[in-house]
Parts: sequence; structure tokens; C-alpha cells
Amino acid sequence: MQRLKILHDEMLTGGISFCFTGYMSEEVVLGIGKALRKKFAIDELDKRTSMGMFSIFVEMVQNVVRYSAENRTDDLDPVIIDLRYGVLSIGQQDGRYFVACGNLIEEAHVPRLRDSLTHIKSLDKDGLKKLFRKSLQREVPEG
Repeated sequence: MQRLKILHDEMLTGGISFCFTGYMSEEVVLGIGKALRKKFAIDELDKRTSMGMFSIFVEMVQNVVRYSAENRTDDLDPVIIDLRYGVLSIGQQDGRYFVACGNLIEEAHVPRLRDSLTHIKSLDKDGLKKLFRKSLQREVPEG
């Protein structure tokens, strides 16, 4: 119990108001989404910030559900991966909101992901908008 209290205090100190770690599925994501919408409404978050935070949450958690290397399959159909493991935190620090999400990936996908992230980091605001629009037209990459 003491460890849980320490974790709770650390999250509050870090400005984290919502945290989830564990196996995620579409159903879990829907439940978290409902809770976040309710929290944003209770906090009277302006519509633009609320929509932006929610969009980022959806995109990041979809990445966990699609790509996490830590997964569990259905015993009846081992080809279907039912659950993917990840970590999600949402909060506010220094007057700014944040969404942080993470998961392990397969080693084979590291070079492609590193190249993609290096490219994204090099873009300005307009470049990011163009890349985002382009990504909406592409199929979801494997891994």
C-alpha cells in the first residue's frame, strides 16, 4: 500500500491527472475515452483544447493497440492479438496540458521508426500539417 501512495504522490507532483498502464483493447480505449471526455467537461476545458487533447489521446493509444510488442492472444485463435500492453498519462504542468503514451516495439521496426521520427522533428508547423494530411490518405504501416 505504501508503494501505491508513493506512486500517487509522484503522479500528483508531475501534474498527472490520469494514468493507465496495462493491456489495452478497443473496449478499454473506448472506456478511457468516455472518462476523459467527462473529466474535460468537469474541468470546463475549452472546446479547442479538449478536442486537441482527445485527438492526440486517440492517435497515441491507437499506436499502442496496433504496434505494441507486448501482447496477448486468444487461446482459441492464436492468430488474433486481443490485447496490447502500453502506458498512458495525461495531465497539466506549467500551465500546459500533455498526453504521454508508450509501448515496446519489435527491434526490427526501430530503424524505420527512428528515421520517421527524425524527419518529423525536422518539420516546421506547416510541414507537420502537410505530413498529417498526407498520413490520413495512407494505409496504416505494419509494425
